[in-house]
Amino acid sequence: MQSKALAIIALTFVMVISSCSTTQMQSKLADKSDPSLCYSMIYERDSLSTEFFTLMLSEALSRNLNCKDIAQEIIDFRKKTTGSDSSGGPNSSGEASSSDHSNEGVNWVTGQST
Repeated sequence: MQSKALAIIALTFVMVISSCSTTQMQSKLADKSDPSLCYSMIYERDSLSTEFFTLMLSEALSRNLNCKDIAQEIIDFRKKTTGSDSSGGPNSSGEASSSDHSNEGVNWVTGQST
């Protein structure tokens, strides 16, 4: 009986912590400018958790944000952030391209099927 109560308390604690974490992430995303949000979705995608990227995509959709429409602002934001003059897509850094083609047919800006 005592272990069951302890399990319920532990589960409740985990749910509260997860909820706070998600709320903090949502708040962090709401504070981002449109170019900053698009930049993160495009250039930092590989280093983001699936949950955080999903929240980013949700925020972008709630803003009715189309990263293609503000491409120059994103490039300017990237130059300011990284000092890089490269204006290519996600793999413009000269890194070898991935052989994983599981996202073919998915728009890399919106995450939606093409």
